[in-house]
Amino acid sequence: MQQSSGYEKAKLSGIGGVFKSLTKSFKPTTGRVPVVINAKVVGGGAEMPRFLQQLRSDSLAARVEAANEISKLVLKVSISSTMEIWYLARDLCQKEHQSAVRRSGLRVLVECIKKNEASIGDRLIYYKDITRLCAHANGSLDPEFDLFLEALIHLTENGKELHDLNMYSQDQSWSEFVLRNYGIASQAAPSFNKTGAKDRGYLLFTKMTEYLKSCLKYNFGLVTDQFVLKVLHIVLSVSFETNSIPLLQKLCSLVNTITIFGHVPSTARQETITLLCWLSSYAIDLQEMSWESLVKIMIERPNETLVDVISIIRQPTVQDNATFHILSDEDSLPALSALPRPFLTALGAIGSLEQLLLHISASDLISKSILSWGSLYADVTDPRICDIPLLNTGILRMFDRLMSNAIRIGSHSKSSFTSLFPFRIWCISSGGLLDILLRLHLNSSLDRDYWCSICTSLLSRFQLNEIPVTKDSFVEFLLRKHVCFPDTIANYILDYYQDCKKCVSFSSNWKEDCDIVLESFFHTSSNKTLPTDIRIKALRVINEAFELSVAYCDDYSIGKDYLINIVCNLKGENDAALIEYVYQELMFGLITKSSLPFLRDIMSIFELQTYQKPTKARLKSIVSLTSFTHTGPRRVDSVKSDRESDVNTVTLKQTYLCELAKVLCKSFFVLSNTKPEAATIIFDFLTAFCSATLADEDFEAALVLIRGLIRIRCTVEGYVFLCQPSDMEGLATTMNRNTLIGSYKPLPGHEWSYPEHKLYLPESTFNQPNRSLIVFNAASAKLNTPKKGTSALDLSKWFSIVSKITEEQYHWELYSYVWAHFCSQLSNVRLFEGNETFITNFRKTVCDQLFLNLPPSLSFPLSDPNVTKADLLVAFIRTLSSLMGYHHLFNKQEEDQIISSLLSSLASWEKTAIPSIHMLTICCYEIPESLKKYLIPILTRLQTSITSAFASSHTLEFLMALIQVPTLTDNFTIDEFKRVFAITFRYIEHAMDMKKRNVLTTKPSEEDGARLQHHGVDAEVDKKVSTQWTEITPMLHQYLLTTSFDVLSQWFLKIRLEDRSQVSAFITKNIVMCGGAEKFQDLDDVTIAHLDFVARFTYSNLPLRILNLRKQSDQSNMSSNKWIIGQAVVGIDVNMKTGDSVISLRRPTGCSVFDLKLNPRMTENMTNPGKANLFTSSYLLLQLYKPLDQDSSSKPIPLLDDSATERAIGAFDRLPVVSHHKAGIIYIGPGQSEEVEILANTVGSLDYQQFLDGIGRMIRLSEASSVYVGGLDKENGIDGDFAYFWSDELTQLIFHATTLMPTTYNDKYLLLKKRHIGNNYVNVFFDESGLPFNFNVIRSQFNFINIVISPHTISSNPAANPGNKFYKVKTYRRSEVPGVFSTSHYKLISLEQLPKFIRNSVLMANRLAHIWHESVDGIFVTNWEMRVKQLRALRERALASHAALQDEQKKHHDEQGSLKTQGGGTDAASATMIQSFLEQLQAPGVTSFTNNPLQTVRYEHPAPTDSELHHLLEFNLYTY
Repeated sequence: MQQSSGYEKAKLSGIGGVFKSLTKSFKPTTGRVPVVINAKVVGGGAEMPRFLQQLRSDSLAARVEAANEISKLVLKVSISSTMEIWYLARDLCQKEHQSAVRRSGLRVLVECIKKNEASIGDRLIYYKDITRLCAHANGSLDPEFDLFLEALIHLTENGKELHDLNMYSQDQSWSEFVLRNYGIASQAAPSFNKTGAKDRGYLLFTKMTEYLKSCLKYNFGLVTDQFVLKVLHIVLSVSFETNSIPLLQKLCSLVNTITIFGHVPSTARQETITLLCWLSSYAIDLQEMSWESLVKIMIERPNETLVDVISIIRQPTVQDNATFHILSDEDSLPALSALPRPFLTALGAIGSLEQLLLHISASDLISKSILSWGSLYADVTDPRICDIPLLNTGILRMFDRLMSNAIRIGSHSKSSFTSLFPFRIWCISSGGLLDILLRLHLNSSLDRDYWCSICTSLLSRFQLNEIPVTKDSFVEFLLRKHVCFPDTIANYILDYYQDCKKCVSFSSNWKEDCDIVLESFFHTSSNKTLPTDIRIKALRVINEAFELSVAYCDDYSIGKDYLINIVCNLKGENDAALIEYVYQELMFGLITKSSLPFLRDIMSIFELQTYQKPTKARLKSIVSLTSFTHTGPRRVDSVKSDRESDVNTVTLKQTYLCELAKVLCKSFFVLSNTKPEAATIIFDFLTAFCSATLADEDFEAALVLIRGLIRIRCTVEGYVFLCQPSDMEGLATTMNRNTLIGSYKPLPGHEWSYPEHKLYLPESTFNQPNRSLIVFNAASAKLNTPKKGTSALDLSKWFSIVSKITEEQYHWELYSYVWAHFCSQLSNVRLFEGNETFITNFRKTVCDQLFLNLPPSLSFPLSDPNVTKADLLVAFIRTLSSLMGYHHLFNKQEEDQIISSLLSSLASWEKTAIPSIHMLTICCYEIPESLKKYLIPILTRLQTSITSAFASSHTLEFLMALIQVPTLTDNFTIDEFKRVFAITFRYIEHAMDMKKRNVLTTKPSEEDGARLQHHGVDAEVDKKVSTQWTEITPMLHQYLLTTSFDVLSQWFLKIRLEDRSQVSAFITKNIVMCGGAEKFQDLDDVTIAHLDFVARFTYSNLPLRILNLRKQSDQSNMSSNKWIIGQAVVGIDVNMKTGDSVISLRRPTGCSVFDLKLNPRMTENMTNPGKANLFTSSYLLLQLYKPLDQDSSSKPIPLLDDSATERAIGAFDRLPVVSHHKAGIIYIGPGQSEEVEILANTVGSLDYQQFLDGIGRMIRLSEASSVYVGGLDKENGIDGDFAYFWSDELTQLIFHATTLMPTTYNDKYLLLKKRHIGNNYVNVFFDESGLPFNFNVIRSQFNFINIVISPHTISSNPAANPGNKFYKVKTYRRSEVPGVFSTSHYKLISLEQLPKFIRNSVLMANRLAHIWHESVDGIFVTNWEMRVKQLRALRERALASHAALQDEQKKHHDEQGSLKTQGGGTDAASATMIQSFLEQLQAPGVTSFTNNPLQTVRYEHPAPTDSELHHLLEFNLYTY
């Protein structure tokens, strides 16, 4: 290894190597000089000599083995001379040897060439041996040609060193050898498509191609044109015979090398260009290289190249295959390889021409080009070429790229564009570039895309003033092919028509221009689509022109044909946005601005577009539709042809119908405020259209129309206006459509919800009555013909639609929508005036369906699982709330049917019970005779079927309402009264049971902070409906308990005095049973109070009053004492001289006072009558109380006559014995909405005054000493002189009417009034404002419940006085307050019955408010219960005092006994007896125990040792 290293080093740096190479160069190179082989090789290691010796003289097999080993060692070791090795091995390469032998020798040749240094002589020897040993047989390559080629490649350094071989080669030149073998290798090209890249011939050919490419790249100057021609010929022949993309890439690269480093001979230019054009279209990977080659060719010969390319496009063979079409862009070009070669070549030529032109525009070749640009483009667009779809598409693509690339070049874009498209080619009168471009056809979507791009590029150039044509000519050019346009071009053209007023009637060709705009930018077809915004803009251009034309000549008929054109085009239209624009903007503008004749024409057009199956019956209905828009014959000639051609095949999509319905509704809403006569025309069409949609089952459009019609209202005077449906939260909740509640979840198929805000129902038009648009019913004889200048709506058409929907149930969404919304419209009683037939029929429908006679098509369960039959019945019952306003139209039988249907639904479902009870409550006032007929079954149903605690409060309100109408209970028997009591006892028992289980003693935490509203914060209104389940809270249980006892008390007083004893035992028994007490000591306060009530009123009708029992000023002859006996304080005041006595009984439910006079016969035998004391109060007590009764287990408890007892008695006397209630009454005048202006009212309407007169009696406050006035000033007149007051045996109710309170001008904010109204829990608002009620209109911390009375129909004239007066009553509750009132959903009440109904509602609401705010730990204490508690406290205090007194007396006796023992015997006993006798002689109230405050009176307490009988009979304990 060291020697080898040293040798290697010497070889690299010594001079020996130089001489060695020189001697080698002098060796003969010809075959004539014999070569003596005496090789001496230095180096190669120990193995090399042995292998050389073996190679030199051994057998053939051994030599082959040695050659193989030497070929491996040559590159690994350092050898002094490789030529000597080759000399020894070259005979192995003779062609007569086998392939393995030859290949072993050729490997040695290759390795020696690699190792050999670059000397000319050696290279020539190697080359000569290669050419000599490479044999050709039968025109085929040498079998080992791959190794010969490898040796040649290494010998020429991959084509870089060819000079020596061309110059010194004597036998065969390099070019001949290469061409001959390259030609032979190319003969196998047809087989390459099958064998692929693994074939030996394919590999040799590609390797030779790569070798030639390298040779030409580095030595193009050494080859001749003939050599290049032959190479190109081989390339052409192989290229057209193979489909191998990798091979074509190598061939294309070879051609590219020729064009870059040399040139293509002129004789081969046409063929070469053809090849390159074909390659560029054959494979996307070949495009860039092919185009690069073409550019190089063109640089040398610009004009000739362009001519050759164009000639390829125009070759006749292409026109023979003119049926092929291009389908997509260049990304799919590889798929085009299946097309005939002429097509591909022509297509490639077009693309190549594009690249050549772009190169020309970006270089200075433009100066060398002598072609006429116009001729060039004209030749390319020859009609014969353009008729070929494939080439037509290619040319379109070329122009697109020429123009778009010119735009993208950058700062030189202008010069580039003008270079390609110079000024002169635009200005030719016929045959200019625009005309040339119009030769092209648009056969496919790809063609249209290219055309759009071309036009876009031209537009941008035109806007830069680079295209010298007029704007008219340019727009005309753009419109020539209007199959499609990009948005920029479409907008440009439309702006042109708009700015130049081309479509306005004063333009000369305005009709043609209108047609162009509509045809180009509005109408579509299967082959033509347009963006929605462009189509809309085209309509805007037409619409603007129409408006200008009308303003110019005031003739609406100008645009009629185009309106027909537009509307008819919408048949089958799928573009929802376009349809929406056409109707919501275009048609809306036309309808609202047009004249009446033109509006009728519009309706006629719509009429012909709204039917699908014009059968004979349908055609008849179409004819009938025309009658409402015309008073005489009308012309529809312009649309007659459409009608006749389409009469059997008219199709209309839902979107079209819906948008038509929306624009009609929107137009009706707007015109109802501005053009009443036009509104009537549209209304008539709306109703007819709605009927048609129902018949055709176009339910979506029908729902749109119903939304508009359901919002119609009128004033008392009949003036029509529109409004948002209100007071229907309960109905929407019933139908599971109330979005205001948190539990609402929309389900699939829900088409409506509440509340709704639709753009096509503009709310800006709401609540604006129009005096020129009135309600009219042509079928009613009661109504006069509309006055001149007014228009009328015949609402009977709409009502007939309602009847169809409610009776036939076309679709659930329509059916549910009408039932949920029509109730609100029905409450507008004036709207239905003159439609008595509809009202009576509708009542029958409601009652029938309450009996579950539902439409046959309505089946359950519904798709909405949250809606059941019970919910549907709730909607029917709610509708009766409005129908009650028409009960004067019903006969007795029909009113009976209402009650009967309510009775049926009362126990059908738990959900229907509450609304049924509500309506029965209203019937108490409105149709009492019919209610009386069914009252006993109703009470029976309430007693046996209505078991829900949640329905109990509603039942109690109904029972309380029955009392307000005396005629209902006049004929009640005792058993029927007991049935009512049984209902109340069930609720009492339930509430008492909850109390026993400590439910009432635990107050829910959420109620802690909810009692009072915070200052300055608006109260939230509770929107939960009464039928929605509410948790039965302890507060609600307490309300149920208190109200049940109130109902019990009121109904007991309703019984005649002489009959009460027949039920008193029944009531007493059940009160005790409900309390659950087993002993007297277990009776609770509420039970004791009501037992006392029964005892008081069983034989008495004396009213409950607080009596001020004051002591007489002269007490000298008076004996006054008080005792507690049972649950009463008995006071006896006796004039000891005359015997006149006053007995007072203070009981839980009141106070009774009896004046007694002594019968004169009792004092006949007395001496000095009137001077001696006759008797004391204790005497009278003993006469009334029976101490000798063996059953008297309790004795009277005397009350000490001290200040504490007097205070306790005074406090007890001040406790009310009746329920005190107060409520505000506030009048809201028309249009009033602010607190100050409302409180400032001092008078109200006549109806308001009539309401006040019925609500109670007017009292003078200064004389109201014995009534509850709720804080009103009774002395100074600060709150006015009068107030309205109402009372019965158990209740006092004062009303704070703001109109009776003085309005002082120095009280800017009317705080004197607000201090009363604001402190009321319940306020009644008589609201005639016509505005939605604001719960916080009078903001207060105590704002709790507001009962709102409003007219069923608003009035635009406050002085209007409708004949049939009904008012809507609705209760608004603060958040979290349960809906336990019948007016939680509004009710219609007649003005006559309104005061009684409101009074009962106020009492129910105020009772709940008191319980809500005044409960302590969930317990509410009534006045009677409080009096019971006071009596208990007084008893306990008295017993405690007497116990202390007994202890003192015992102590005193003990002390006296001690004295007796100390003083001894008889003297002490005598002293004690004398002292006792003296004390007994003292006057009452005098005692010797002066130091003890308890000893103001002396009582004798029995000693513990006294007998039981003595304890029972002794009375000195409680008398003195």
